[in-house]
Amino acid sequence: MQSHEEDMEIGYEDKPQLVTFEGLERRFHDDVFNLIKEQSDAEDAENIRHKEKLIEINDKYQEKLSSLRAQQTRRRKEFLGKELEEILRRYQQAETGNPMITNVPNEPHRYAGSYHTYHSAHDGHLDSYRERASVFRWSQGADGRVPYPRGRDYDQTGARH
Repeated sequence: MQSHEEDMEIGYEDKPQLVTFEGLERRFHDDVFNLIKEQSDAEDAENIRHKEKLIEINDKYQEKLSSLRAQQTRRRKEFLGKELEEILRRYQQAETGNPMITNVPNEPHRYAGSYHTYHSAHDGHLDSYRERASVFRWSQGADGRVPYPRGRDYDQTGARH
């Protein structure tokens, strides 16, 4: 047989403690607290991943935006350079008395070809001002202007908007 002390040690290990309401309540609160902490930690980790992804997306957007702005700046400089060259060319032609048409650019996307085609096809068909007036239904003394109806009168004080 075992001694009494051995029985006490074995009994102490095998016997559950008496469960009280306060003990159950404390264990319940501890479990709830641990679950809330685990959930909070998981949400924090997910929020960090989302924040990193948003930063990555924002960085890509900023790179694309910078690239687009640089491209727009380059195109604007090219356009303004071409416009300046065209203005200088027109100015030089006007100074030299060159009879080329100077108010229609020679670029195909600006309808220069249709202007030349129309005028070369119709040159010489209307010999006099009187024939042109009859074609365009102008009377000989009229200048072809149509009176515009009066616009809306606006209050100059700015009281009504």
